[in-house]
Amino acid sequence: MKDQLSKEEELAAVLVAAAAFKTEDMWMVKFRCVCGKRIVEPFRYIGQKGYCRKCRRGVVVPEVEDESVLGLRCECGYDLPIELVRHGLEACVKCGRGVAIPKKKRHGFLNRLLALSKR
Repeated sequence: MKDQLSKEEELAAVLVAAAAFKTEDMWMVKFRCVCGKRIVEPFRYIGQKGYCRKCRRGVVVPEVEDESVLGLRCECGYDLPIELVRHGLEACVKCGRGVAIPKKKRHGFLNRLLALSKR
């Protein structure tokens, strides 16, 4: 009889695989600029500033939990609607690669503000 993994073991295996295969480079976040242009950037740029190629406005690559995110794109090119990810989908439907959503990054300014507020 085949052993079944618990949810915790399964999640741990996905995170280990993500670290081994640098999931931040495989998965991309898809969002829209205020001008309407769709932008796709790798997970490693989440929280960083960039520019829209159409209108040249400054944009910040949003966290996956942000409302402006349209979906995620796997390295295989398949676009996952964000609703599926928010409802617990843990792998690409097409190729099976695990989705390891990066933890929220705190920016230096926010860290200093939080430190000042704790005094």
